Amino acid sequence: MKRKANVHIIATGGTIAGRAASAAATVGYKAGELTVGQLIASVPGLDKLANLSGEQLCNIDSKDMQEAIWLQLAERVEAAAERKDVDGIVITHGTDTLEETAFFLQLTVKTDKPIVLTGAMRPATAISADGPMNIWQSVQVAADKSATGRGVLVVMNGQINGAETVTKVNVNALEAFQSPGRGPMGVMIDEKICWNESGACTLPNYGGSVSVKDLAQLPKVRIIYGYVGGDDGLFVKAALRDEARGLVYAACGNGSVPEKLTGLLKETVASTSSIMLIVSAASVYSWILTRERVPQMLTEWMLQTIDSKFVFLIAVNIFLLFVGMFIEGNASMIILVPLLAPIAAQYGVNEIQFAMIYIFNNAIGALSPPMGTLMFVTCSISKCPTAAFIKEAIPFYILLAIDLLLITYFEPFTTFLVNLVY
Repeated sequence: MKRKANVHIIATGGTIAGRAASAAATVGYKAGELTVGQLIASVPGLDKLANLSGEQLCNIDSKDMQEAIWLQLAERVEAAAERKDVDGIVITHGTDTLEETAFFLQLTVKTDKPIVLTGAMRPATAISADGPMNIWQSVQVAADKSATGRGVLVVMNGQINGAETVTKVNVNALEAFQSPGRGPMGVMIDEKICWNESGACTLPNYGGSVSVKDLAQLPKVRIIYGYVGGDDGLFVKAALRDEARGLVYAACGNGSVPEKLTGLLKETVASTSSIMLIVSAASVYSWILTRERVPQMLTEWMLQTIDSKFVFLIAVNIFLLFVGMFIEGNASMIILVPLLAPIAAQYGVNEIQFAMIYIFNNAIGALSPPMGTLMFVTCSISKCPTAAFIKEAIPFYILLAIDLLLITYFEPFTTFLVNLVY
């Protein structure tokens, strides 16, 4: 007797789980109303296809899909794929962003087990809702060994499309998802899966090529479209001001970029490269200091030479200001805080006060020559000469120095709020 496969269903909401006020309504409904249990129960005989389990990751309209949910979904899919009692995975999803989610999972989840996304073009309350059949066929594909190793699939309206080629071509019709120029990877005819081998176009070593494990958020990348009149660079400049980590320029024609925009994009690449070089150099410098035990030697010198809190605070301010000029903030924090904090405690410096001293010195150093990383990044992006930046920043340097003196030698300035609360 053929063993019944185990299929795990992850529900995220969408039209397939939607409700409308009228059975005749196919628009104006509320997406993400039915639970995963209700979806499974809405398909008669589904348990005959496979042993089913389910979980509700979220219940949203997919227009509201977020990268944070993507990361959670990738984690849950990978966890399910690693289970020995799971043979395939089905994900119910809204159609607005279904193709994006499918491609994201294709990039991030590494498994040979079938991963199938499905949705619906009509809400669950419609007279002829397409959701139940789409769920049936998705479970059928996920439970079939022939779907193994084919990457992430989208099953809707009797067609099987690959995550790399599928796109939504119609906002109302049931045959909404197609693979233009390639055709479907397969079709469903009742209980039979007919694979179109010529349509299988999975790229080699593509699945799971990007790891998102331990990522709290994805890097900020902005997409800018080319269009008539869009050569003023407004969106490129806005993306840079928003601290985008990368830009994708979706150009017109065969990758044609307007002449006006070419220079700005080249400048963007150049400035980004210089910023990365500065940060990389700071990291290398941090590694050299650590390897040569410079922080440890300075710490030992402080304990042997300085015998008063007042002198220690002067020395630590000078030292941290110097460090802030040369070493990137996160790197210096990892290296120095574990070394200096216990010493500061021995001199009777309050922990909160020491933290503020460290932060202010680091901030001033990062904005100061000769190697202040924030100063160089700001000058690189704004095309402002370093000398001009320093001249204009002098009033801010003075204010920061006054604040630093208050923080250093007047402890209540940093601790009064904490003392007020606790």
